[in-house]
Amino acid sequence: MGILGTIGAFAGKYIFDYRLAKRRLELDERAAITTVLGNGPGQLRRSALRLTDRVDGFFRDQDRLRRWLLAEDEPQHDRYFLTSSVQRVFAFVAWGAALQQNLDALPPETLAARRDLRRQYALIELCGEVLTDTKVLLDLPGYVTEREGFHLFTGTVDELADLGTVARHEHGGTIPNEAFADAYGRDRALLALRTWLGAAGQAGSGEPRGIVVMARLACLGAVADMIVRPDLEEPFVDGTVLRTRLEQLESGLAYPLSQVLPAWMDSQLAQSRNRWTE
Repeated sequence: MGILGTIGAFAGKYIFDYRLAKRRLELDERAAITTVLGNGPGQLRRSALRLTDRVDGFFRDQDRLRRWLLAEDEPQHDRYFLTSSVQRVFAFVAWGAALQQNLDALPPETLAARRDLRRQYALIELCGEVLTDTKVLLDLPGYVTEREGFHLFTGTVDELADLGTVARHEHGGTIPNEAFADAYGRDRALLALRTWLGAAGQAGSGEPRGIVVMARLACLGAVADMIVRPDLEEPFVDGTVLRTRLEQLESGLAYPLSQVLPAWMDSQLAQSRNRWTE
């Protein structure tokens, strides 16, 4: 019994030391990840919240959009709704790009082991695709691919991200309102986004480009909502709010937006997530 007791004591101490060392490694890894990601996750969540609120406004106040989104001759004279809509989409794109860059700095095995980080990365990628992809709607009659209108160019989204990077470097890791105000009206990418969002005001009159812009905003809001709610795993095809919004829009377009876009989003998200399991 003495020998067995001694062996049991050593085994117990070994198990305790192993668990303690494992816990320390987990805490060290968590601290390292927090250091790399910085304030990115919190800022992205905040910008996602503001964006979902604005997308709600687009669909809640459709009868006022034409007037609210009408661009003035000088951007500094634009109505609040248009200016703040440009700012919210810009901030969401900029903070998404910033967090994605930080995630890219992590070891691949860390991303492979962390489902939450893979999910975040995949959702950020999907946001860019929602704004820029043309293939998903190529069979829509009258869709124009060679000009910004139905979509944003990838280069424009990249320029928005770069503008955010410059602002963060100049303002201690933040993107203050004054940095946006200084660039609004003179930055090419912001002007392109301003024109693109302004087209949504024509959706109520059945203008195809306005309807597609509204549809992309509905999809962008659905992705932002998933970023805000990390426990939300509902496929986009089952999303009641997204489906309802797209069904409202497709009635003026004679095109099955509510069937095509959510299914495409689920497919793109699955492809991005599967990258780490192949």
